[in-house]
Amino acid sequence: FDLEGNNNMTSPMNVFTIRCLETTGEMSRLAKQDGYHVSIVPPQSYLDLGTSKFSRYVNLTHPTQAWHSEFTYYGANVYAY
Repeated sequence: FDLEGNNNMTSPMNVFTIRCLETTGEMSRLAKQDGYHVSIVPPQSYLDLGTSKFSRYVNLTHPTQAWHSEFTYYGANVYAY
């Protein structure tokens, strides 16, 4: 899986719904049960072991980040769901 947000920062597609997260988890579980290897490609902020911060939104900013403080595609551990 490679789930991402939307370039339009006000788009409702910038929040992962519970249904999306549950479906991703269930599909992964069923695929593994059938012998497949499943992986998810997380941008660093979508699964960051250095923080317990959590949000289903993926249009967050990180103004203290020296690398491209204008970058508006940060998440907060949404893949930890």
